[in-house]
Amino acid sequence: MTTLKEKLAPYLVYPSVIGTYHVRPLPWLLGNAPTVGQSLYISFLIIINVILTCIDYDIQFPHTWYGSLTVVKLANVVWRTGVMGFAMLPLAILFAGRNNILLWLTNWSHSTYLLLHRWAARLFAVHVLLHSILALAMYIKSGKSSPL
Repeated sequence: MTTLKEKLAPYLVYPSVIGTYHVRPLPWLLGNAPTVGQSLYISFLIIINVILTCIDYDIQFPHTWYGSLTVVKLANVVWRTGVMGFAMLPLAILFAGRNNILLWLTNWSHSTYLLLHRWAARLFAVHVLLHSILALAMYIKSGKSSPL
């Protein structure tokens, strides 16, 4: 009798998302295409980041530090993207390690963790860029030349 893992492996573990590009590199040095299971994990990571960045803001106006409602909303998004960036950084570092405990616990290959490291680092970079750009917009909108 086969286990559920053995039944799902030919559909989730082995096939590539883009043809046979999991075993050979993509054109223009883009790396290797993920398998279906890896792309599901990456999609889950991206969806969770978007949801956690977008929900449950506690807007309190009038605010002690900020004068307008627009600046208060921008400030909330700025702080949330900064926190999400800090949350993604340890994950990106953990996925990059050669001898991390997750390799032992999950029995995944190191190449899978390098792929997840790249995507966690990309999400970290997106959060940091959003944080910086929105912070600049917030300071311009509030009329301050610096955050201090």
